[in-house]
Amino acid sequence: LSTDATIDIANEHGAEVHEFAWTDDFAAARNVSLRHVKADWVLWLDADEELLPESHAPLRALLRDPEAAGAHLCINNLMGDRTVSFLTTRLWRHAPTLRFRQPIHEQILWSIGPHARRHGRHVVEARDIVIRHYGYQPSVAAKRNKEQRNMALLEKLVGDEPDNAYALFHYASALREVGRHDDAFEAFARWEPMAMREDESQVHWLRVGFANYAAALNSAERYEEASTLLARAEGKCGQGASFHYQRALALHRLGRNEAALQEMDAADAATRNVSASVESIDFQPMLVPMLTAEIYSALGREDDARTMFSEAAAAAPDDPSPRVSLARLDIAAGELDAAAAHLQAALTSQPDAPLTLTTLAQVELYRRNLDEAIALLTRRK
Repeated sequence: LSTDATIDIANEHGAEVHEFAWTDDFAAARNVSLRHVKADWVLWLDADEELLPESHAPLRALLRDPEAAGAHLCINNLMGDRTVSFLTTRLWRHAPTLRFRQPIHEQILWSIGPHARRHGRHVVEARDIVIRHYGYQPSVAAKRNKEQRNMALLEKLVGDEPDNAYALFHYASALREVGRHDDAFEAFARWEPMAMREDESQVHWLRVGFANYAAALNSAERYEEASTLLARAEGKCGQGASFHYQRALALHRLGRNEAALQEMDAADAATRNVSASVESIDFQPMLVPMLTAEIYSALGREDDARTMFSEAAAAAPDDPSPRVSLARLDIAAGELDAAAAHLQAALTSQPDAPLTLTTLAQVELYRRNLDEAIALLTRRK
């Protein structure tokens, strides 16, 4: 039920408005909307999202591609002090048989992929078509209680459908996101045997599930457990870029950087089928160049590290961490002006980022600009 002026605004602009009684089921609501589609293509946008103007031309070009059945578009989640970008299926050729599945974290790709193969088409990546999402900005998310809403829906779904492996995976991931780590690991442990019983048609999301489980273990510094989990996952799902990435992260944290670099090379060379799924590393394109840079840095290959940190900065221009890393390389080399330039660039998009301000204060101390250093540290508080 809409409680603001959305319906009035839509009517004022000539939109065709249909109402649906909410049933705690996102897939059901979206499927009702699909019944009213008359166009050849469907572009899925929520009320708290916008398609960036520079995406209009590549979108029109994609719609003219006779071999495209759909596309994974880039979503930029604005989250206050950072932006998290990822690929997700938001555009597809309309067909009456295509339907969303799952009440929360609903999926349309499961319908699009098989339909595309039957018609000799495929799903493509379209990173140049960008949707900006405002719903995770702190003020908006707090007002709408999105975390609490999603957690409540997942808890109900897991309770009502204890054998729903997809729901349990997302429940485990949500528990991890809100800091309930022990509960998350308990849920992941229940999820794994269920995942192992899923048939081959479910591999597209099982890859993401196992990668997220491994990421949770790596975050808890349980690196050996992460590696053994990934071996089991490969036995079920085959090798994949995200599995190589998580194994490389574990090896890097254990100080085995040559082996970690080999895993990153394997991740880069891994075969991908975007008509079936996106890899979990696609949820944040900065991750791969950032980890590769950190490995190079640990191996003393500073020029290679600098190249990859720069690539990470280009992949995530609103995230300050790659530029802070570049500044640290400059500080170590005595290039203080270059370090300051990287940090000032980072502050352009995130003016209150604590680590950026602290590092810039360090640079100003080295340059004997005591007043500026104090001002930066005071601003940090």
